[in-house]
Amino acid sequence: MNKFILIINGPMCSGKSTLTDLLLKKIPQSFKVSSDKIRWQIANYSSDIHRELVSELAFSLAKKAAENGLSLIIDGTLVNKKIVNKKYQKLAKKLNYKFIEIKINASWEVIRHRFQERVKNAKLTGNHISCTTLKRMKEIYNRYMTVQTPDIPTFDSDKISPEKLCQKILKLLKITLSK
Repeated sequence: MNKFILIINGPMCSGKSTLTDLLLKKIPQSFKVSSDKIRWQIANYSSDIHRELVSELAFSLAKKAAENGLSLIIDGTLVNKKIVNKKYQKLAKKLNYKFIEIKINASWEVIRHRFQERVKNAKLTGNHISCTTLKRMKEIYNRYMTVQTPDIPTFDSDKISPEKLCQKILKLLKITLSK
């Protein structure tokens, strides 16, 4: 399989992390780039203050992984700005990697339910999550919905199980990589 950079865009709770974890199990020599792991390494993390730093750190890590021959699977929360996305496109071109972007969507009702489960689980386990109120979650969801990119493959995680979605992405990668 050729090397690639796969960006998985979607609103919070759409299934990006679940899909990424499944893909990592199926694709040898792949690396997950996630802002979640990085942001909680910063004392008193604030998205207003540290968003750009987290993006820069994630890109530096991704670049090093790709330069060492790993394909990248990137959680779309890192690439909500076109400037950041362009950096990954340039990296793919420089390394002769394929660049693939997909989008995972879900209805607000499903997102809301998944979010409420996430908050409940975080309280039970003591895990830290950045968004804990439904009001804030709705703001984030609405902001995401206003910056849609219509020309990329889109999958509905309301209707497709994570396993079937993983298979569809693997198929897309093989089709895209064989060109």
